Amino acid sequence: TLSDYPLAGSNGTCDGVEVSGTWSWLNASEVPLVSVSEYTAVFTPDDLTKYVSVETTVTLNVSKAKTEFTSVPTAGGITYGQKISEANITEVKVTSGTKEVSGKVVWEANDAELRPTVSEAESNTYTVEFRPDDSVNYEGITTEVKVSVEKADSAPNMPADKMNLSFDITKVSANILPDNWK
Repeated sequence: TLSDYPLAGSNGTCDGVEVSGTWSWLNASEVPLVSVSEYTAVFTPDDLTKYVSVETTVTLNVSKAKTEFTSVPTAGGITYGQKISEANITEVKVTSGTKEVSGKVVWEANDAELRPTVSEAESNTYTVEFRPDDSVNYEGITTEVKVSVEKADSAPNMPADKMNLSFDITKVSANILPDNWK
């Protein structure tokens, strides 16, 4: 809130005379936002019988709040041939200070379409990123997770163990293979 940012200022002046008093925020409970940079401050003179309070605009530079994972995301396993994006990511809690930040954890675009092999599963990590719902005021964050890859029952798009071939075919290349099989 604005009350976390005390105003430091000198006393005011009126017709060349120094007026003692205090500075405060007009709405001290307001949460400063990245998209808003100007807030109203009030000078209240100690002697309200001679002087009146005045308001002024104060520019406050607010940066996006940093976020952190309070629990580490993990990924479910996939079977050989599946994309990384098909591995479920566990729900995690993300905070900024003591405040929980809502958002979603997704696979980083560069990793999402990868199809790792079984041998890569033990050594490769993939990047997930937290995207805050309020991306104006909160930073996103990334981390690395491992994905286990199980062997597939059979190679993707593998034809059955038997193919009915015509006896008049003289070259293997003349066989018609099932769709999506190379």
